[in-house]
Amino acid sequence: MAASRLVRWAHTLACYQYKIQYRPTEEHSNADVCSRYPLKIVEDDDTDVADVFFNTFAETPIINFNSVSRLTRLDSVLSKVMKFVLEGWPSRLTKYQEDIRPYFERRTELSTEQGCVLWGSRIIVPEKLREEVLELLHLAHQGVVAVKALARSYVWWPRINDDIEKMTKKCGACQDSQNLPNKSKPHPWKPATRPWERIHVDFCGPVHGVMWLVVVDVYTKWIEVINMKSSTTSSSTIRELRKLFAIHGLPVILCSDNAQQLKSEEIVNFLKSNGIQPVLVPTYSPNTNGIAERAVQTFKRAMEKAGRRNENYEKNLANWLLHYRNTPNSVTKKSPAMMMFNRPTRTLLSLLDPLTNRPDNLDRYLKNGEEKTLRTFQIGERVRIYNVRTDQWYKGNIIGKEGCKVYLVKSLSGNVERRHVDHLVRAVDLGDWPDSVEPCEHENTHVPWHKPSAFEPEPDQAVPIINNPEPKTSNIPQPTIDLSLKRPKLVAKQPVIELIRQNPSDSMIGAKSNTAKSTRVSNRLKTNVERYNYFKLGGN
Repeated sequence: MAASRLVRWAHTLACYQYKIQYRPTEEHSNADVCSRYPLKIVEDDDTDVADVFFNTFAETPIINFNSVSRLTRLDSVLSKVMKFVLEGWPSRLTKYQEDIRPYFERRTELSTEQGCVLWGSRIIVPEKLREEVLELLHLAHQGVVAVKALARSYVWWPRINDDIEKMTKKCGACQDSQNLPNKSKPHPWKPATRPWERIHVDFCGPVHGVMWLVVVDVYTKWIEVINMKSSTTSSSTIRELRKLFAIHGLPVILCSDNAQQLKSEEIVNFLKSNGIQPVLVPTYSPNTNGIAERAVQTFKRAMEKAGRRNENYEKNLANWLLHYRNTPNSVTKKSPAMMMFNRPTRTLLSLLDPLTNRPDNLDRYLKNGEEKTLRTFQIGERVRIYNVRTDQWYKGNIIGKEGCKVYLVKSLSGNVERRHVDHLVRAVDLGDWPDSVEPCEHENTHVPWHKPSAFEPEPDQAVPIINNPEPKTSNIPQPTIDLSLKRPKLVAKQPVIELIRQNPSDSMIGAKSNTAKSTRVSNRLKTNVERYNYFKLGGN
């Protein structure tokens, strides 16, 4: 290859004529730095190459079949084996020949070659060379299986597999770089028996440029996500945990990872002073705190999906927490809100259920005489309105009603206000009130939670009309009531669900199939009513 290159250069340079002229070194002005930069002086090493070869390779003698043959004749066991292989094996061994039993069991496969005993094609190594052979087999620091496979191709002696395993386990280099052992079976935590008994916490982020503290209740699967902004110190963590404990109470156990701010002396003293047992999971073992890690993963994915349509992460977080807390959990089969508060929290989906959105009936509150002294006003009635700021009363007219205690009043100046019945009194004087008052458009409005009374007049009877009071010469207004019509007879209308409860037989007239169907409908309505009973769930 080098000769071909020289030939190519010879052909290239043959086209030119050269004039050789000597130039001293001092006149070389085109010399570069690299060619003139002095090298560092290195002291000459007097070590001879032969010495290096001897020290490196001659320390361990080379093992070959000659050394095996020589040591086989000197080995007490292999010398007997070679004798039996050459002269013949006995029919059975005596009690003094138990040391050669492994060879006796393979006697039909043993042979000799140049003073060495062979088992098939594998040479039997004497006892004095076995350590060196093992080191030679494990020279590349392979695993146990690889070393055994390599040994099966060359050598054998009794219990060679056990010797290979022991030698590999004692190798320091292999121990320093060994693989992790098989993972142990997860040990379950002690089950929680009540809400907020054991909570798990973990930091998450940065998400949207801030850090978050994720808290999970084991019993209810309730998740709290707290915005830590850019501060995750122990003081900030204690401040947020104190706010959280003020809402849900003090837990019994608080489990966390080995984050520096979660195992500091400050936060440990805070937890112990409040009767909370801090539990730290082992280092680099996130599966021990798996419920918190799973909550962090769910929170990150939810924020990532919601952030593609709306970048307001605070709004996205509130929407996600509201829906998550009302979604039945796959483990408890109930929503975290139901497990925590024993009631579902109201969402937009609650508006679809007619049983939970029925207007309530206020008449049952009046049966016990709690509101017998409630003052009522008629549309157009003249009242005095109390001004809270000036502690004075001014004039006005009733133009509408909202609920049972809230009225729309119009002052003489024309302002329309919503006032409570406690701030209204009937006017005694007939001052400068206008002759007529126009009803407000809120006259027939009702508060959404007000349900019409169960005692309603029958449609075929008339309702007495109360006329507006007319001004008279007297100072006291006297309202005129038309008594030409009789007082209507009030008939209590019983709810349909109550009819089904009291008279289930009315809906069971007919064939047997219709009876079973009506029973199922009755039970389903009864279950839904008890399920969404506000007072049963702890309402006031």
